[in-house]
Amino acid sequence: MSDLADFEFPRNKIYACTTAEIPNIFQGIGKQQAGIYVKAMYSNPDFSDGVIKPTQRTTVVILKRFVDYLKYMDDQKFK
Repeated sequence: MSDLADFEFPRNKIYACTTAEIPNIFQGIGKQQAGIYVKAMYSNPDFSDGVIKPTQRTTVVILKRFVDYLKYMDDQKFK
């Protein structure tokens, strides 16, 4: 089993999910926390390209950008 931080996404495919599916993919992130992260990600101009809102109730998250955002948050936590 590979560590998620080292996971490489294939270049010819885009992996995405809804906000509600994030807890099923990332162990330790609950529904509320996923919503908070996605909302903050959408508000951040550097990461907003990873969030697509086709309707008012549907939010699609590009997983590679979500992982990038988690790494960014990890780097920023003590600054």
